[in-house]
Amino acid sequence: MFRKRIFLVILCIGVGLLVIPQFTLGWPSWEIISLQSNKNTYYNYENMEINASWNLFFEEDDNVFLQIHLMNDSENILWKSPRYSNAGYNEDNWIIHIPNLNIEIDNDTTQMFVKIWISFNNHVASADFYDSEFLTINIIKANVTCELDGFEGSITYGEEISLLAKFFEANNTLLIINTTIRFQIESESIILYQGDYITNQSGIINVNISSIDYLSVGVNNLIFIMISNETYNNYQFSYKLRVEKIPIYGEIININGIDKNEGTIEVLSYFYYYFNESIVPLNNSFISIRLYQKNSLKYTKSLNTNILGVTTFIISLGSINLEKYSTEVNITIIYNGTQYLHDETVSKTIDVNEFIYQNVIDTMEILYLTSFFSSIIVIGFMVANKRRGRDKNLADLCIRI
Repeated sequence: MFRKRIFLVILCIGVGLLVIPQFTLGWPSWEIISLQSNKNTYYNYENMEINASWNLFFEEDDNVFLQIHLMNDSENILWKSPRYSNAGYNEDNWIIHIPNLNIEIDNDTTQMFVKIWISFNNHVASADFYDSEFLTINIIKANVTCELDGFEGSITYGEEISLLAKFFEANNTLLIINTTIRFQIESESIILYQGDYITNQSGIINVNISSIDYLSVGVNNLIFIMISNETYNNYQFSYKLRVEKIPIYGEIININGIDKNEGTIEVLSYFYYYFNESIVPLNNSFISIRLYQKNSLKYTKSLNTNILGVTTFIISLGSINLEKYSTEVNITIIYNGTQYLHDETVSKTIDVNEFIYQNVIDTMEILYLTSFFSSIIVIGFMVANKRRGRDKNLADLCIRI
């Protein structure tokens, strides 16, 4: 039993010597004198400056080196310094271009950590570890602002948009110059226009676009994308622009009575719109007319406007089944519009008595007329009888003589 215990002790000691020989050789030792950066917060387009100094001690036969690591909050190594394996006092500084790190900043800021890593290797076994002292660095996203001069939320189809877009950093008003800005117009996920512009020394691009060529009626998305810039690459701004249809103006310019016996009227309408500050007749366009009596549709007809935007409707009121209890008729003329032109409706109410003779004569008028003609007949008979009494025949004259 005793021999077994001695054997086990010897075996454990042997295994221990094989597994961790560094205890027999001795651990390296170090002293971090300084670990600094020129500032604690950087924009994501800047250069990070790190400097450090340290003392490192180890046995001459040991394989030891020190290295600086830049890590994110998930402990992923984003950058490494060269390896330093000189014993004694060491110092160095490094410049790290932050855009080369491909950092994704989701919430405008992220933290990074600068750590010193020691590696100690000797044949079979090895030990790698970080020093307990580290440096915390904050990386913040550069907030770029786009200001639009001359932008309005809506325009009328046919107009042009003329924009001055200025780009600068919101944090410090640093102008974004000599940078390519891709301007594009989208509507319903279709790109209607795309062009590249270069910001001038004032950080400005000038955009002039015709709505006829590159905009659609409705909502258009104006998108500015910063490209070919390692700091702000694919940074974009979006604005909504509504393009309204061209307003149409209409009027009933005249209603003439042509034949009162038939109740025929002529209705003239005129439709037009403004384009480039000029009046344009709505020519060769479909127009419909409707006649209502007490909200009841009595008549409808459609025609095209002529080259002057005028439409002439000839209507016989006598042939329309109008109600006798009402003499008012509403005339409504409708233009239903197009993809680019608004609809328009004009109306006017007339009294049909002004345009048609009445077939029904008042009863008192009949009595007066009857009395008048009867009187004339009676007087005529009386006059005729008197003349007969005064006439003498030839026989009577002879007798008296």
